Amino acid sequence: MSYNPNGITLAQAIAQRDAWLAASIALTTAQEYTITNGASMRKLVRADIKEIQTQLNYWEAKVRSLTPGARRVRYPRFS
Repeated sequence: MSYNPNGITLAQAIAQRDAWLAASIALTTAQEYTITNGASMRKLVRADIKEIQTQLNYWEAKVRSLTPGARRVRYPRFS
């Protein structure tokens, strides 16, 4: 295993990437939702698509940088 000054492991980077991918999928079903618990009600709003895409790009790059022997492939960024 190589030295990682950030302390982030490949498994952690993959988990983060997968979580942001799940967030992008969840965003396609509903931008906001309401949770009702008895008499109380909370309205929650998910992150916007730009923030999700930024985080997804970051964690995908981190996964590639931590993957031993991975080829560096440039993917277009969508704004």
